Amino acid sequence: MPAPRKAALVLALLLALTALALALRLLIEPGGQLAWPASRHTLGIRLDRALAGIIVGTALGAAGVALQAMLRNPLASPDLLGMSAGAVLAVTLARATGLTRSVGLPDELAALLGAMAALGLVMLLGRRRGQMEPVTLVLVGVALAIGMGSLASAVRAIMPPSARPEGVWFYGTLVDGTPHARLALAGVLALAGVAWVARRGRALDAAAMGEDEARSAGVPLGRLRLEMVLVAGVLTAVAVVLAGPIAFLGLVCPHLVRMLMGPRHGPLVVGAALAGAALMLTSDSLARALPLETGRLPTGVVVALLAAPALILVLRSQASRPG
Repeated sequence: MPAPRKAALVLALLLALTALALALRLLIEPGGQLAWPASRHTLGIRLDRALAGIIVGTALGAAGVALQAMLRNPLASPDLLGMSAGAVLAVTLARATGLTRSVGLPDELAALLGAMAALGLVMLLGRRRGQMEPVTLVLVGVALAIGMGSLASAVRAIMPPSARPEGVWFYGTLVDGTPHARLALAGVLALAGVAWVARRGRALDAAAMGEDEARSAGVPLGRLRLEMVLVAGVLTAVAVVLAGPIAFLGLVCPHLVRMLMGPRHGPLVVGAALAGAALMLTSDSLARALPLETGRLPTGVVVALLAAPALILVLRSQASRPG
């Protein structure tokens, strides 16, 4: 089958799966029963939460494609940049130092500032001889993510229980009641990010082949790396502000879609965005369906439970292919 036709079929399938996941999220009741919401208010709450899930999944899926292509590393993901850990640390420090109460600093704004500060630090420390170096960027990102995550846990442990950040900032989950203005802004940024990465698809195809091939094709690697890291950073910040740190999604969705449609980055980023939205919606539906006396499972936990086995299957499938 010709590659463009195959990509179109895969994208149509992913769009249908996303629509099905959206319908399931609107209909799911605690305990797993399916029923249309009893009131318009309930429908509105579920729809807002579902839209947040679509935005988060779209942003992380697209960010994962950009990072894996630009860093030529199959394990690259938005978590690699340390942005999620930076957001958690910023919220924790704002609570611990009293900034949340004294100056009215919202958790979401603290998370955004922390995520972008972590991105800036990774980009600063990940440079060698004035150029962004993929391997150094990976190592710096991993080291900072571990360090900031550990520091946030240590600060949270010594804080009084009443001042500690909610679980959303440590486990990642969708929440009810996200303001419409925030949803609208996040949605615009997510769509713009996906469009930007897709527009640079041919340049990413060349960059993924190697530095010599990219330069022979006239691709300005330094500028492209900076561009993609910044776009991935903004997309990750959007997701963190809406749902806290969601692990694995930005790692596994590009691999799943690449296995289905091939490595061309133009359609791949759209497919990974759709797969991310479907995975977030399905995970949130499962979290709502599971009855727990202590409350609802965080969406990020369910995402990890679904994504980790899927990634293992993909990697084993790729390893078993000849050549």
